[in-house]
Amino acid sequence: MHCVVMPSPFALFSDTAGRRSMIGLHILQGCSPMSIACCTVTFSETFFTIRQVAIRGGDFFVNPRLELRIPVSGPFETALFVDAGNVWVDPTLADPWNLRYTGGTGLRVSTPIGPVAVDYGINLRRRSWEDFGAFHFSIGLF
Repeated sequence: MHCVVMPSPFALFSDTAGRRSMIGLHILQGCSPMSIACCTVTFSETFFTIRQVAIRGGDFFVNPRLELRIPVSGPFETALFVDAGNVWVDPTLADPWNLRYTGGTGLRVSTPIGPVAVDYGINLRRRSWEDFGAFHFSIGLF
């Protein structure tokens, strides 16, 4: 597999036909840091697993988010957030009730280039091998 990796605050898809795709492991802020890679993925690589969890995603995802921002002083705000998400290979099998959840808090600063945020998210449906939570840095909304 040939990849060009770019840092990203989220990760998306891979298809099962070996086409050039976006791949990643998680889509929630409370999960491990991740990246997006533009790759040519073979059929067998799509179905490799780690502890019975597919390494790559699918062609359909759901990622609802809710954030409460509380002004602190001047350009500074604090935030409380909850987000959820999952990804499916086949959109007809999507189950909006089978989501992964993250809750957390963070600090926002309004800048001329957009809001800059540092968050800490807690993985609320943690698997035994996953981290309890993770820091997340972003420029822009969500």
